[in-house]
Order: sequence, then C-alpha cells, then structure tokens
Amino acid sequence: MYDDEQLLEAALKTREHGAFEHVMEQYSRLLWVIVAGIIGTVAPRQDIEDCVADVFFQLWSQPEHFNSSRGNLKSYLSLLARHKAIDRYRKLSRQPTMNWDESILAEDIDFLAQIEQQDNRTELYNAVAHLKEPDREIIIRRFFYEEKPADTARRLGLPLREIGNRIYRSKLKLKQFLLGTEQKHEVK
Repeated sequence: MYDDEQLLEAALKTREHGAFEHVMEQYSRLLWVIVAGIIGTVAPRQDIEDCVADVFFQLWSQPEHFNSSRGNLKSYLSLLARHKAIDRYRKLSRQPTMNWDESILAEDIDFLAQIEQQDNRTELYNAVAHLKEPDREIIIRRFFYEEKPADTARRLGLPLREIGNRIYRSKLKLKQFLLGTEQKHEVK
C-alpha cells in the first residue's frame, strides 16, 4: 500500500489513519528493541512501552519533521526512539536512591526472587518442550514472542479458530504438566 517512501511521507503529513497504522505495524518491534536496549535494565516494561508510544505520537503530531529526502523513515524513527530512550534513562537515573542498608536488603530479596523466577522459567520451558508441533510453535510465538494469533495463523497456514483452540488446549496441557511437576517436588 505504501511501498514508496514519498507516498508514505505524503500520507503521514495528511494524517491518513492507514499510514500511521502501517508505520506502527512495520516499526514497533524495531523501536521496542532500540528502547529496551537503552533503558531495559533500569526501567519496567511500561516505561519501554511509553517511550515507543511517545515516538509514534511525535510522528503523528509533527509529521512535517520527517523528510524522506534527508533519510528513510526507519532511520528517522530509530533516531527518535534513541533520543527518547536516552532522555528517559537520564530521568530515571535522577530518581532518589535508597540508603546503603535498604539497598543490601533489596538486593537479597531481588536475588532470591530471581532464583525462584529462573526455576519457574526453566520448568515452563521444559513443559513447552513436551508439546507436539505445531502446538509448541504456536505457544512460543504467542507467549514468548507476543505474536498475534492472526499473524501466527497466516504464517502457519492454519485457520484462526484452530490457532485459538490449539492455544487453549496447550495451556491446559501445560497446566497439567506443571502441576504434575509441582506435586513431584512436594513428595521428595
């Protein structure tokens, strides 16, 4: 639909709804990676999402700042995302810190929580590995890569309804597997 960069630029400047949807669909994952690479260690997921949304909002509110003769849209959005993430990082870095005793206690709690979370994650990966194909791939695409069921259906050539059914049945199998593993641990 918007194969030509100049057509896309014109559509953005006239604020065509379809153009913004196209841009968001095309570049949201890239911008997420850029922002998470800068603030992912100091910010929660919500801050990353907000930062990416800020990039798209700036494009929507000031589309005239993008000029395809100076560079492509991908570069422009990447640069915007980088600047917004650096600004967010600086803002988060200025927040007050805990005193020394509180930080030691918080580190201990965080460390124990991380160990427990890692154990749970390992059990979950093991449970997913026991699923048969294409259920395993569907679950991985849906919950690990956060791919929409419609996109998964299109990639795998399956009806959307079947994807939904397979997700539901796979979740039941995973629950049974994980509960079975949990009960085995309690017996020991």
